[in-house]
Amino acid sequence: MRNQARAFLLFYKRIAFSALFFAFLLSLLTGSLSFAALGVSYFFIMIVFHYVMFEHIYKQQYFFYYHLGLSRKKLWILSMVLNAIIAIICLLI
Repeated sequence: MRNQARAFLLFYKRIAFSALFFAFLLSLLTGSLSFAALGVSYFFIMIVFHYVMFEHIYKQQYFFYYHLGLSRKKLWILSMVLNAIIAIICLLI
């Protein structure tokens, strides 16, 4: 269980900071620099980044996560849940 949590954090952390950077830039470009706009744009940008990075560029890395007990479906579900939690927190602030 602990190894799965570490593996998921590795999966998520790999693109989280770049997605946050682009969400911040998108919020700046639209002129609505607020936590709500940042949270919503982060949610959608993170989905796109996960799809592009792990379904096209790094798709062979799913085997690494699979051997640690995390299937592709489980990684996507955990990512969507964490993205939704972050977006909701940003909307509430």
